[in-house]
Amino acid sequence: MGFFNEWGKFMMAGARAHAAWELEVSRVILGDKRRMLLLGVLTLPAIIGCIAFADQVGEALPQFLGGKTAYSPAFYSTSIFVASILIGVIAGLITGCIGAGGGFVIAPAMMSAGIKGILAVGTDLFHIFAKAIMGSVIHRKLGNVSVPLAAVFLIGAMIGATVGGLINRVLYEINPVLSDAFITVIYAVMLGFLGFYALIDFLKASNLKKKKDFHGAGQGAHGGKDEGTEMGSLPQKIQGVKVPPMIKFDHDFTPGGRSISWIFLVLSGALVGLAAGIMGVGGGFLTFPIFVYVLGVSSMTTVGTDVFQIIFTAGFAAVTQYAIYGFIFYTLAMGMLLGSLFGIQIGAMVTKVVTGITIRGFYAMAVLAGFVNRIFALPSKLGSMEVLPISKETGSLLENIGIVAFFLAVGIFGIWVIGTFLKNIRVLKRGSLGLIENVKQFYTGLGLMIGFVVVLILFFMPFYGGKNALDYLDNLYNTISKGSAYYIPKAGEEARKFKGTSVSVNLKMAEVKQAEQTAALFRASGAEVTVSGAELKVTGDFERILHNALADSDAMYKNDGRKVSDKYGYDERRVLYNWWKAVEEMDKDLSRQKKFKEAKAVVLIQKKAIECSYNYYTIEPQNIGDRWGTVLFSLLFYVVYTLWYGFAILFMFEGWGLKLGH
Repeated sequence: MGFFNEWGKFMMAGARAHAAWELEVSRVILGDKRRMLLLGVLTLPAIIGCIAFADQVGEALPQFLGGKTAYSPAFYSTSIFVASILIGVIAGLITGCIGAGGGFVIAPAMMSAGIKGILAVGTDLFHIFAKAIMGSVIHRKLGNVSVPLAAVFLIGAMIGATVGGLINRVLYEINPVLSDAFITVIYAVMLGFLGFYALIDFLKASNLKKKKDFHGAGQGAHGGKDEGTEMGSLPQKIQGVKVPPMIKFDHDFTPGGRSISWIFLVLSGALVGLAAGIMGVGGGFLTFPIFVYVLGVSSMTTVGTDVFQIIFTAGFAAVTQYAIYGFIFYTLAMGMLLGSLFGIQIGAMVTKVVTGITIRGFYAMAVLAGFVNRIFALPSKLGSMEVLPISKETGSLLENIGIVAFFLAVGIFGIWVIGTFLKNIRVLKRGSLGLIENVKQFYTGLGLMIGFVVVLILFFMPFYGGKNALDYLDNLYNTISKGSAYYIPKAGEEARKFKGTSVSVNLKMAEVKQAEQTAALFRASGAEVTVSGAELKVTGDFERILHNALADSDAMYKNDGRKVSDKYGYDERRVLYNWWKAVEEMDKDLSRQKKFKEAKAVVLIQKKAIECSYNYYTIEPQNIGDRWGTVLFSLLFYVVYTLWYGFAILFMFEGWGLKLGH
């Protein structure tokens, strides 16, 4: 129990430190101002624009096969953009209000909203990277950075981030469900531990709330012990290991400074980078407790170095491990940034009028809701991989329960925080809010904001081949991800293992017309087909059937849809859809016949050939080397554009003379 308690303190210290960084970055970006409801109003043009110009989803056929568990591109939609803003708001409210990292809920929330885990992680890293650059550009406190300490630490961080990104990509290539399951397990363990520790902390604090020195009671939600420059026994032992070269630091805070072997910095960096690469949270939640409690770095140096390492760790992981492989969802990143800046400030202001114990109770509820969400999502993923004997219906029910519980809990928390802010807005006010105290600053900010809105409106205009800019940029990364999603040759190798194997299966299609269309697919494979209403009886060479499905998938993957439509006499996407339904029925019947090797083969063809070709049809595969200029511009534009947004609000609020006291 003692270990659990100490480890809980360690993790909570990291979470609070990461939240403090997010809060400081947000304050710097927005100019330490209040009345952040104005920021919510400023997001309206984006919402209105996406509603006006979003592409309509076709009704005849599904847009994608296989849902979020399939190999598929990111796609722009109104609901996805709005959901990303709301997710950013909730994460920001938790960070600002609790003083512990709300970024923990971003990836689980995105996965619950239907985003594949690998896209959620890559996008989260990209979003953190941009925020870190913006904060550091304006940050006036980076003088505490120990460059030698940070440089050696980042060697390990980059190695760890590379390994973390590689693990996620390899698992995704094996099976998107396996990738999602892995990320889900990591988050379930992390959120479960933090959630239960926070709950215990809340229950203890409720009974001992009169003691000022208990977990910062009486200091507000963001309170806590300032470690200063003291060292425990573990840091002293580690700094006593003299393996050269020794890295010196803390010259300004301790006589003669301190030193530590490069080995411990590289190992620590590798752990932080690994967490960042796998979870997409930047690694900041680990840097603070490792530096202070393990390595013995002063709190002052740690804060500055933490900001510095987040820039490089998140940036390196986002670009080299995800963006260049197409695993960035530009629409989500834009929405989350707008939402999180708003949420952090509202949450921070609410702490002025609410007791810390109450807020911690809500934090424990929100984090445990994330834990329940991931735990309840796991059975369906394990069932899909045939690791857990559970029906699809039961798995889906459990997953839906977890999703509802999660969004209900964080929704209640969000409503409570915003409601508390609105209810106490008069208490939070200082002086007249209607006067412009600095005309020059206000109109500079207003000019920047007008320019921002104009560019935002242009962003949603269909100027890019009939698409808006977000759609275009998402498609850009989709072309890159398609370039590394060609699994058909390997599926062909699997099909050749069944040379000379005959099968006889009964398939039940949705309607008579589909049955007749599907019969043509099998007849082209040399099979004998009997049609009875919406049912088919197919007998033929299993290898030839698989190869015919692969040939059609290959033509569609290469965007040669005419070849497929001419072959069967109807729409090429309908052909692949019928193949998808047919092999799904084959899987059921072959499993009933206990022909499990054959059933596994058709599932492989369905996932790695048919679904992939259908979902990526019309997208031109490209290598990152062919579009590196456009990709680099899009990444830099995201940072510059959000900087633009931050400066606009900073100058407007300074012109009003509004300041946030906390």
